[in-house]
Amino acid sequence: MGRTVTQAGPFRACIDPSTDLIFLNYAVPVWALGTPEETREQLERLREIFHQNGRRLRFEFVDGIWPGLPEALEQFGLELQFRVPLMACTPDTFRPAHAPGVEVKQVGTEDTEAHRLFHTIQRQAFGAEGEASPGELAQIRHQIQHGFWRCVIASLEGRPVGAGTLVPFEMVAELAGVGTLPDARRRGVAATLSSFLVHSHFEGGGDLVWLTAMTDAARAAYRTIGFADVGVQWNYMEPESPLHP
Repeated sequence: MGRTVTQAGPFRACIDPSTDLIFLNYAVPVWALGTPEETREQLERLREIFHQNGRRLRFEFVDGIWPGLPEALEQFGLELQFRVPLMACTPDTFRPAHAPGVEVKQVGTEDTEAHRLFHTIQRQAFGAEGEASPGELAQIRHQIQHGFWRCVIASLEGRPVGAGTLVPFEMVAELAGVGTLPDARRRGVAATLSSFLVHSHFEGGGDLVWLTAMTDAARAAYRTIGFADVGVQWNYMEPESPLHP
């Protein structure tokens, strides 16, 4: 099963039924807000959709395009999760990179051990621990099999140290979850891995790859392969103990 999309007034709920990972479950605005009363009613409906699916209501949107939305979300009880730079790359700006000693391999649908390794590297790269559960392995396989994710593992001098994902949607794709193990950073692993995925998208006819960069170091790495700042993404989320204003 792929991501389900449900409309609630000017908002669209994007729910991944296979995982409660917050970055794969979010709402986005798609047209202008109505009156404060209408907006509140539509947010109530949206929260109901998320709760029925066992998810916390979370928003992603670009700064400056949706006037009044931050205030409406805060009045409804959501909290600012973070503001993060939005970057984009096109075939004209793309500059491929391949650091010495780094090799990148795409993860296949049936390679369970690669699925497990991909999961482990990503978790450790972002400071988490724990082995992949059968459900998480099944989710990785499902996403790869149906073309929802394009996953790769990068090795440095033969040792697997990096992982990342491309999430394609027709001509546009998101580069997400790019991580390198701490002791292998600043060796060009992330840039090489990202370059591999971006190249694969453009080679297949795609015309834009976008991402959100959480740190200055990440932004610098992405700039080396042709990404540029295009805006700021706001992320709002209801508290862990949901408020019911």
